[in-house]
Amino acid sequence: MNPPRLRLRKSEGIERILKRVIADDQISEQAKLAGVTSTLRELLGALGDRARVLGLRGGVLHVAVESSSALYEIRQFREQELLTALIQKFPKRHFRRLKLIVQPLREIEEE
Repeated sequence: MNPPRLRLRKSEGIERILKRVIADDQISEQAKLAGVTSTLRELLGALGDRARVLGLRGGVLHVAVESSSALYEIRQFREQELLTALIQKFPKRHFRRLKLIVQPLREIEEE
């Protein structure tokens, strides 16, 4: 019996388990955000093709839009409506606000 070798196997097992749990968690989060993304695109109509959900952290939904004109239009005319609709549709997600940033679509799609 070789204790150091046994420890190495245990730590390898833990490492593999942690990687799998983290990967599963990321996939689960992406799946949850997929519903938010489709809802956001539906609510935005024509602007939906120019926006992407980047993530949700601390109740803040981070959304990238492809241009400053799209950001302005959403921020000035649609932001509160979007937030209210998202809160109603996803009450367990605890949305507090939207954070809009300009990021060209090709950069968003590469990530």
